[in-house]
Amino acid sequence: MIGLLCFALAVLASPFKSKLRLEAENAVLRHQLIVLRRCHAMLEILAFELPTIGKSALAVLLEQARRKTMRVWAEQSPFDLKNALKRRGYRWSDGTDGRPRSWYIDVDEIKLQDEIAFLKNEIYRRDVEPRLQTLTAFTRFSARV
Repeated sequence: MIGLLCFALAVLASPFKSKLRLEAENAVLRHQLIVLRRCHAMLEILAFELPTIGKSALAVLLEQARRKTMRVWAEQSPFDLKNALKRRGYRWSDGTDGRPRSWYIDVDEIKLQDEIAFLKNEIYRRDVEPRLQTLTAFTRFSARV
């Protein structure tokens, strides 16, 4: 809205602007209008109440971002049990990015003890303390983790 007002004032104040300059200003205003429409669309999506849980999409996103996640590493796990790890949702890290060369899974803090029990009973079959890594909203999608 402010952009249109500035455009109208500029056109009225300077009737001798070149056609090329007016086309450039028009292109800038069109781009600003597109960006503004996208912002309004995103706000509508975030304000939309999800019918299955009765909360807004923004509330669900914030809840997920605040939740602490733990990365559990199954280091030196037996090769013949890799399929059991895959079925459980573990992913392989080849170690090229500085992380351990091992299987890992990201679980909510609430499910951590169940995952450690799975590793102790099904994978290692002995008492072990797996490597744990805390992931927050700041580190969860970072390439540095």
